[in-house]
Amino acid sequence: MLDTVFGLPIHPLVVHATVVMVPVATLLVGLCALLPAVRHRLAWSAVLACAVACVTVAGAALSGGPLEARVGGGALVRHHADLAKLLVVWVLAMSAAAVMLAYLDWYRGGTRVAGWLPVPPRVIRALAPASMGRLACARWLLPAMAGLSLVTALGTLVQIVLVGHSGAQAAWSGVGSAAGGR
Repeated sequence: MLDTVFGLPIHPLVVHATVVMVPVATLLVGLCALLPAVRHRLAWSAVLACAVACVTVAGAALSGGPLEARVGGGALVRHHADLAKLLVVWVLAMSAAAVMLAYLDWYRGGTRVAGWLPVPPRVIRALAPASMGRLACARWLLPAMAGLSLVTALGTLVQIVLVGHSGAQAAWSGVGSAAGGR
């Protein structure tokens, strides 16, 4: 596997995309969960941001192993890797919740596809599977999915902060101290 670019490890490069995209996705999902007017306009944008976040998290996870093998796996690196595994789960859960929230809102005729293209409710009902009709129309399902989306977005945000902090500790511990160089 390609683990360096121009002599630099890929992991720190991919991580920069991850620490931007995951918070952007959590912000969009959280806003869509809390504010129906925002959900109607940005639900599918939140889903797209979640998809990009999934790709960046997967890239960070895949590139972390070779970097760990190269630098050695101390306790700080191991702790960082363990937290990163949980981040994958949180991002996938948030993405699944965002997809369901966008679908339910779209099915009910609230969401505009791509944020601007109006889709008439009769077209939505014609495209949706017949088996979803009764369940998707349940009054409790959309608020429940909004709540689940909010919980997963908050959990993902907490986890990305923990992973980033542990990664910074692993990378920078001892740097700048009397024992760490110069």
